[in-house]
Amino acid sequence: MTDFTGAEKTCKRRVERMLLQGHNKRNSVHGVRSAGARLQQSQIIPMNILVLNSGSSSLKFQLVKTGNNFEVLEKGLIDRIGLKKGDAKNHNEAVKKFLKLLKNKKVDAIGHRVVHGGEKYKNSTLINAKVIGTIRKLCELAPLHNPPNLAGILACKK
Repeated sequence: MTDFTGAEKTCKRRVERMLLQGHNKRNSVHGVRSAGARLQQSQIIPMNILVLNSGSSSLKFQLVKTGNNFEVLEKGLIDRIGLKKGDAKNHNEAVKKFLKLLKNKKVDAIGHRVVHGGEKYKNSTLINAKVIGTIRKLCELAPLHNPPNLAGILACKK
């Protein structure tokens, strides 16, 4: 088995959790962070998953290939979003920048890390208008984290 760095191990666990929750269909899926059991490699449908961690002033991303061999295809960081001399003026611009890096890569699904899903979202969840509305309402529970998480989700939906 491949030796992963700490960030890659965290990404692998998040992808496994999302897939364990049943979000392993071949379409564009946005997932909310969840807790879950370990998933055996043989149970994972081979696909490329873009994993995002959209923070208040940074956006970290990894494009991972699942299946028999978990592989990080691309990874990066867009830092100091919205700050002078930053890498991007807002999250929309940050998403556009990393999508340029991935323009020749196939993306089957997108997984977002969302800090606070309240009592409603404790497992991976397909994101729709209702979920977006709930995350928006929960911004007051995690005011430093949920608004940028939501900005990343909305930017990817464009």
